[in-house]
Amino acid sequence: MRTKRRIFYLEPESGTEIHGAVDLELMESVRDNLDHQIIATLEEARLRTLTGRRNQPLYRLVRIESVPPMF
Repeated sequence: MRTKRRIFYLEPESGTEIHGAVDLELMESVRDNLDHQIIATLEEARLRTLTGRRNQPLYRLVRIESVPPMF
């Protein structure tokens, strides 16, 4: 996990980076877990245009948990 301002960037083991908004109350926890493995709970929203086309998903970080070190 990394962050800039109130935007998070998750780098999942599966590949594609995920980014979105961080609520202010989670910022301390986000800073504590920078460059560490975490378990993140995200909220996903997709906007639909008047023509019915769906836009890219928007993400919001809802919860973050530290993953204990293996050793």
